[in-house]
Amino acid sequence: MLLTFHTGQMIQNIRLLIQTQMFYFTDNEAT
Repeated sequence: MLLTFHTGQMIQNIRLLIQTQMFYFTDNEAT
């Protein structure tokens, strides 16, 4: 169960990282 929770957290972190990078990239393009 702990492993599943850890994996879930990792996936969530990766998704958040991708969202942040995409937002940053879009912001740079707009400027």
